Amino acid sequence: MTRIYTLSLDKTIFYVGQTEMFLHARLTAHLGAHPELKKLPNWVKNCIVISEIEQCNPSDALKRERYWIRFYKAQGHFLINKNIYNMLQKYEDSWLV
Repeated sequence: MTRIYTLSLDKTIFYVGQTEMFLHARLTAHLGAHPELKKLPNWVKNCIVISEIEQCNPSDALKRERYWIRFYKAQGHFLINKNIYNMLQKYEDSWLV
């Protein structure tokens, strides 16, 4: 199963992702690799929370991740994976032509 998850800080969601890893391992990977998160001081990194929002079949994971990205953007959350969202929008827009 694939997990769809959020990263949040002080109850503000800033990232939506998918993984087949354990959530704690995925959070550790984010903190060490993502350019925006690497810049944060350690005390802030320790406050970041990873939360599972759903489980789905791997074949549905991208669709479900897109759904949640749109959901949280519509709620007013500024997501740092906005470049992924913009890429998905362009991809989907090409289907409408």
